[in-house]
Amino acid sequence: MTTALANTIIKDGHVGPQIERLTQTNTIRPGHFVAVNSSNNVALVGTQGADVATLLVIEDKYQGDGSLGGVDVPYALNAPAVCEYPPAGALRYARVPNGTTTVLGTALIFNNAGQLIPTTGSPLKVVAHAEEAITSASGEQLILVRIA
Repeated sequence: MTTALANTIIKDGHVGPQIERLTQTNTIRPGHFVAVNSSNNVALVGTQGADVATLLVIEDKYQGDGSLGGVDVPYALNAPAVCEYPPAGALRYARVPNGTTTVLGTALIFNNAGQLIPTTGSPLKVVAHAEEAITSASGEQLILVRIA
């Protein structure tokens, strides 16, 4: 799945609780995973394998770029970002870094940049499982995942 093919982060109709917080940087895009920091802003999850709340940035359909569905447009610095605590089993598009390879069912954890990566061994927290196979993604991409 390439970013250009996804026009919304939420794949199914099941919407979890949402919050809106100001962004800590101008690199946060829909499909990134974030955490609320001590300033009450959202920042990219910055620790690989972190055991933190699953908080996914979704597109703001009111402020976002409607021509692209808002999924590839980063939120501006200190802009209000819409984030969701996706329910277990929900289908979402999430960001993976360049070079990611998955098969159906691959267990995914946070990397150190708000994206998901395959895991081996015994991670602290599996965030999601891949619902599609990708091979050597070029650049950051969105893939369909099922939230764990």
